[in-house]
Amino acid sequence: MLLQSWGGIIRIFPAVPDEWRDAAFHDLRAEGAFLVSAVRRDGITRFIRVRSLAGEPCIVRTGWTGIVRWRKAGTAAAEVTVDLGTKEADIALDLQKGEEAILYPDGELPDLRIRPVSPSGRPVRYFGGHKPWRLYGFPF
Repeated sequence: MLLQSWGGIIRIFPAVPDEWRDAAFHDLRAEGAFLVSAVRRDGITRFIRVRSLAGEPCIVRTGWTGIVRWRKAGTAAAEVTVDLGTKEADIALDLQKGEEAILYPDGELPDLRIRPVSPSGRPVRYFGGHKPWRLYGFPF
């Protein structure tokens, strides 16, 4: 699961399998009229972008520990630093309608481009095996 939103909290990558080292999503809708994008590389969430469509209160559970930085996009607003300590905690963002914030773990600002994740291995056919008769127009 890439995004979960209930109880007033937006959860980013709450149930991603360990095998999914890389994942990305763009503009998924969350409860409270938010558009959320995020990128995960090598099992670590690199950044999260939240855009408010209605100006509702926004609480994000990132899964990060330690120091987290966030700033409003498109403005000269100062960067905000939050120390979550050694446990995962929620971050409250004060966003007005139309504003967006970019969150990232301590360090330099990551590459904010969202790119498709390359597939690894062969495709898995969850709903049946190879059925060549469908290729030749045989009735079934």
